[in-house]
Amino acid sequence: MKDIVIKKFYEIDKKLFDICYHETWQLCCDFDGINDHPNFLEDDFSLYTDKPCLYYTLDVSTGTPVGHLALYMEGDDTVEINLLIRPQYRNRGIARELFNLFLSDYKGYTVSLPVSSKNKSGIKIAKHFGFEYDSTEHLMELNLDDYSYISTSKITTKYSNQTFFAYATDMNVGVCKTEVIAKDVMCLYDIQIFAEYRGYGYGTEMLKAVLDELSKTYSRAILHVSKENVIACNLYEKLGFKIVKSCTYYSYEVK
Repeated sequence: MKDIVIKKFYEIDKKLFDICYHETWQLCCDFDGINDHPNFLEDDFSLYTDKPCLYYTLDVSTGTPVGHLALYMEGDDTVEINLLIRPQYRNRGIARELFNLFLSDYKGYTVSLPVSSKNKSGIKIAKHFGFEYDSTEHLMELNLDDYSYISTSKITTKYSNQTFFAYATDMNVGVCKTEVIAKDVMCLYDIQIFAEYRGYGYGTEMLKAVLDELSKTYSRAILHVSKENVIACNLYEKLGFKIVKSCTYYSYEVK
């Protein structure tokens, strides 16, 4: 470790962004045979805390980036971390050094660590560091080019501010928020039927109507859902969504 230095950063410039978000991430994906390592850097970290947003390691003997621990603020006392070490520097205790330094700065925080469900070594490290299983999240996708919908007249929708509002007669029974993430891809989120209107089939009909509208403009629809939410998973599969990848979340309480 004598040639390895760890630097704390409180903001991220383009050079750092490219090294961490592109170069290190791609090297790790290629080596591990995984194309979906979790990957993020917080752009406006200073809005949430004055603590470091990136712990960056460098081999000073060669000037080679070694790896990093990046953070994403989920709340006032909750943070999500992303830890990647380049293949040639693994098994030297560098990941542990990064994690320990992070822990010293974030006492009292709840830490979430996302790991690709295909990444067996990442899951092993999470458990070795003392993380506990929290949940598994699926990314599901639907090809809208092949989507067809026959109206039952049970639900009508109105679209405003990237949100579909579902109506049964004149009652607003639910909502589905949307976000364009690529030219032909729409992400659905915060999908809900209000409590007093559940059990009448409105959820299925609302989504059918939403997908029918989206199919006029977009080629694909995606959404994220917890594996533990069996009812929602079954509904999305019934509508034609397929799981394209899964991410397991582990939790750690910093004392």
